[in-house]
Amino acid sequence: NFKVSDIGYFVYCNGDIDKEAFDAKLEFDIKIIPYEGNDDWIEKTISDIHKCLINNEIPEAGPDCDFCRYREAITKVEK
Repeated sequence: NFKVSDIGYFVYCNGDIDKEAFDAKLEFDIKIIPYEGNDDWIEKTISDIHKCLINNEIPEAGPDCDFCRYREAITKVEK
C-alpha cells in the first residue's frame, strides 16, 4: 500500500480589490487551508468499480445518478 497523509491543503487565492491602482499587475490575498480527509473508502470503491466494469450485466439505474436520469429522458424522447 502507498501511504498518504490524511491532511491535504487547498491554496485559496482571491484578487485584492482594495488597491488604489492596477499598475499592470494583479495582487492576491493567499490563504493555505488545511483539510483532514479520510481515504478508508477508496480501496473498496475501486474494487466495486472493477467488478462492475468486468460484469456482463448493466447495473440498475440509480435515482441519484445524473447520467442515468439523462439516459432515461433521452430514451423517452427517442421512442
